[in-house]
Amino acid sequence: MNIAITSTNDSEGGAARYAYRLHRELLHQGVNSGMLVRDKFKDDPSVIGVTSKLEKLKSMITTKLDALALCNYPNRDKELFTPGIFGSFNLKKYQNKYDIFNIHWVAGGFQNIHSIGEITKPVVITLHDSWAFTGGCHVPFDCTNFLNNCGRCPLLHSN
Repeated sequence: MNIAITSTNDSEGGAARYAYRLHRELLHQGVNSGMLVRDKFKDDPSVIGVTSKLEKLKSMITTKLDALALCNYPNRDKELFTPGIFGSFNLKKYQNKYDIFNIHWVAGGFQNIHSIGEITKPVVITLHDSWAFTGGCHVPFDCTNFLNNCGRCPLLHSN
């Protein structure tokens, strides 16, 4: 079985570090694992990152565009909300290489929730926070608005 572990990067933040440790352990156990990331920091040939200048430019632009959506909320908590509107990394092009995709941290312009839905192979999403089901909040704290209809977001300080 060929497994793709995906994360925005391979070492920055708890989710990325966990995804990388899982990837390395799968390799150690003899499983064919590849880690797909936007930002590659480790010198590890089994980690596949954005390499071409065009891909790097697209990645930079989508990261900025994703953050642009938050400009209407100048008092927002900058660490705990990511819209996930734009995504630059095309996971679909790896579908012939991998049998299953394990999605980890993918916000910040790497993936959007719709592109994950386009993968035709089995997908396992490892939730490191609440982003995948809240619409942007990484940690909603006491807010339960995402259960019915978001609005008056305490993280965005919106009304």
